[in-house]
Amino acid sequence: MLNGCCGDLVERVKSFEVTHDNVKGVINGKTDTTLDLAFKTIGHNRVRDGDVMAKGAGLLKKGEAGHGLSSRWYPETLASRIDHINSLKESL
Repeated sequence: MLNGCCGDLVERVKSFEVTHDNVKGVINGKTDTTLDLAFKTIGHNRVRDGDVMAKGAGLLKKGEAGHGLSSRWYPETLASRIDHINSLKESL
């Protein structure tokens, strides 16, 4: 997030369509770039049951209010948080 790919990461978060196949593709996909790794990490965190990111942890089934995988994927909120974290790097 702090290495210059913030804008691309924000766009990827905003445009991601949360489907079972897309989520599996991200979680099981290759991470050729830092951007890929950052997005995969966010994906793991948002769709894993109980926020457990360890290998073998299951995906959300019912999710919050029964909305399944997409129940914890708030693209605008996630994008705002990424932008905010990026803005803080100047003060480090």
